Amino acid sequence: MKRNFVYHGDVRITAVRALTPLLARRPFKMAAQLISSQICPFAHRAWIAVEEAREAKGGFDFELKNVSLKEKPAFFSEAYARSRGADPASDGKVPVFIEKDGEGAGKDLYLAESAVVAEYVFGKWVPQILPQRPLDRARTTLFAEQVIGKVRAKAQR
Repeated sequence: MKRNFVYHGDVRITAVRALTPLLARRPFKMAAQLISSQICPFAHRAWIAVEEAREAKGGFDFELKNVSLKEKPAFFSEAYARSRGADPASDGKVPVFIEKDGEGAGKDLYLAESAVVAEYVFGKWVPQILPQRPLDRARTTLFAEQVIGKVRAKAQR
């Protein structure tokens, strides 16, 4: 998917983010589910990872559910509590990735934290997306974390 940029004042917004409401309405079968929020850049990181993996794999079904972080629905808080990587002191953070029968034998896989979701999705469906050499992979991860740090700093202003 080509990433064009839409300019709104001095803020650069990716076309992918601009399309989030439209994509959320697309009818997906539920093999996997991503619980997200339209205002969270970390959730966008996971959503973009799922979309990239989906495109590279030739398509797989998932459902995108956007929730309010101020008025958290019960299903979201319950899913977050079941997630690997969940903060026990929190009543819910996005993203939460749910893969039906992800652990086998009828057990669903619940994952929290955007970096963990992205790594899992890429590792399962697109293992070649990250560089093969460990040093190159480390550089790529460091770059991604620096970008996320800058996004976090701007969001806290």
